Amino acid sequence: MQTQVKKLSEHWEGDQLGRKQVAANLEKYLTNRYHAKPTESGFVLAVNAEWGFGKTFMLQCWRDELESKNYPVVYFDAWKNDFTPEPLIAFISEIDNGLKPSFTKIPAAKRALNGAMGKVKKLIKPSIQIIGMALLKQIAGLSAEKIHDLFSDGDADEVDIETDSSTKHASLESTTKALEKMVAESLKEHKTTKAAIEEFKGKLTLLIDALEKSTGVELPIFILVDELDRCRPDYAIELLEGIKHLFGVKGIYFVVATNIDQLSESVKAVYGAGFDGARYLKRFFDLEYTLPEPDRFAFAKHLFSGIQCPESSLLYTGLNSQSLSVDSNDILPMLFKHYSDYFECGLRDQIQIIKIIESAFIYLQHNQINIHLLLFFAMLYHRSSTIFNSVTEYGNLSDRTGFQTLKLNPAIGSFSIEMYDSHLGRGFSPAKKYVSIPEIATIFLGVKDETTEEALGLNNIRSDDFPKNLIRCLFHGATAGSESIWKQNIDKYVDIVRFSGGFN
Repeated sequence: MQTQVKKLSEHWEGDQLGRKQVAANLEKYLTNRYHAKPTESGFVLAVNAEWGFGKTFMLQCWRDELESKNYPVVYFDAWKNDFTPEPLIAFISEIDNGLKPSFTKIPAAKRALNGAMGKVKKLIKPSIQIIGMALLKQIAGLSAEKIHDLFSDGDADEVDIETDSSTKHASLESTTKALEKMVAESLKEHKTTKAAIEEFKGKLTLLIDALEKSTGVELPIFILVDELDRCRPDYAIELLEGIKHLFGVKGIYFVVATNIDQLSESVKAVYGAGFDGARYLKRFFDLEYTLPEPDRFAFAKHLFSGIQCPESSLLYTGLNSQSLSVDSNDILPMLFKHYSDYFECGLRDQIQIIKIIESAFIYLQHNQINIHLLLFFAMLYHRSSTIFNSVTEYGNLSDRTGFQTLKLNPAIGSFSIEMYDSHLGRGFSPAKKYVSIPEIATIFLGVKDETTEEALGLNNIRSDDFPKNLIRCLFHGATAGSESIWKQNIDKYVDIVRFSGGFN
C-alpha cells in the first residue's frame, strides 16, 4: 500500500498550485457520475482557467495517475496539432494510439476499437470536398447568372453571359442541372456520412461493453484535450464539433482545458463580433469547472520555477531567511509576493511582470542584483509607465509624480522582520520591525539627491540594518572617488526596466 501511495505522489512532483487536489476532486466526481449514469451518452467537461494557472501541468500529471489506476486515457495537445488542415485526423490518430495499449489483452475490445477506427476514417474527407460544401452554402439566394459563374471554369472564350436569349437559356439550363446534381450528391453524401457516424458510435459502444465485462480496466475512458484556446478559431470549432457529434456515447468522458473567454473570442472571429460566443460554446460543454485561484505565494514560486534565476550569491536582499521566516530558496518568491500585494497585482498582472523580471535577469547576468529596486521599478512600470517615468525623474513618491493617485496602502506588503535588541545589558530580546515598501523605495530614490558617501552616512549603516543596508548594494563595483556610482546604478535599473517592459 505504501509503495502505491508513493508511486501516485510521484506523479505530482512539483505541484506548487495545489492542482493534485483539484484533479482528485474532479476524478471522484466524474467516476461517480459514470457509475450513477452508466448509459449517459458521453460527457464533456470544460476546465476553465487563464494561461499560467497550471492547466497543462494538471492534465499531464492527472493522465499519469489515471493510467496507473488502469483507466484508459488519452492526452491530446490541440495546439501542437494546429498545423493540420483536418483537425480530426490528428485527433483520431492520437485516440487510436493512446487506447491501443490498454486493450492488447482484451480481444473483444481490440476488435471493437479497430472497427471504430476503420469507420471513422471514412468520415474524414479531403479539404476539396469541404470547400465544395462551403461553396454550396454560398449558392443560396444567388441569381442564375451568378450560379452559372460559380460552375463555369472562368474562361471568357467559353462563357459569355451577354449572349442572345436562346444561348443564355441553354447555359442556365445546364447550370441548373449541374446544381441539381450537386445537391443530389450532397444529400446522398449526407446520408452516407450520417450512417457512418452511427456505425462509428455503435463500434465505440461495443468497445465500452467489452471493457465493462473485462477485469483490470476501469471506466470511463478519459480523453484529455489541452490548449484548445490557443488554436486557430476554425480548428477549435471543428474539433469541438467532432467531439460532440462523433464521441457522444456512454463511457467516454472528455475533459477540455481551456480559457473560456479566449475561446469565445475565437468563436466571434469566425461568426462575427456580435455573435454570442459564450452561449455557443455551451452546446459543446455539458458542464464547466473554473480552476480556483492559487495561493499567491505558491503562485509566485510557480512563476519563478519557470524562469532562469541568478545564483543566490548575486541577489542582494538585505534580509536573510530567518528574518523572513522562510526557506532560503523561497526568499525571491516571498519578496515578489510582498511587492505584488502592495501594488495590488492580480495573477494575470504577475504573469506579465515576471516577463520583465526574467528579461532583467538575462540582461544582468553575472551581476549583483538589488532585487528590491528591480521589483519596485518593474511593478511600478507595469501599473503605469507614465508614473514610473515621473517617479524616476523627480526621485520621490510625492503628489508631483502622480504616485499618490495609485492610492496604494503602505501597510499592505510590508515586511515584518525579527530583530534582536540589547536591553540594559541583560542580553538580547526579540522584537518585530515593520518596514513598508514605500519606505524602501524612498531610500533608493533619495540617494539620487546626495553627492557624497558621507552625506549618505554609509559608514554608519550596519549590514543588518534593513532597509538602509540596501544602499550598500549600489556601491558594488565602485572605485575610489566615484561619488556618483550609486546614481549610475539606479539609472541603470531604470533603463533596464524600461527596456524589459517592452516585452509582452
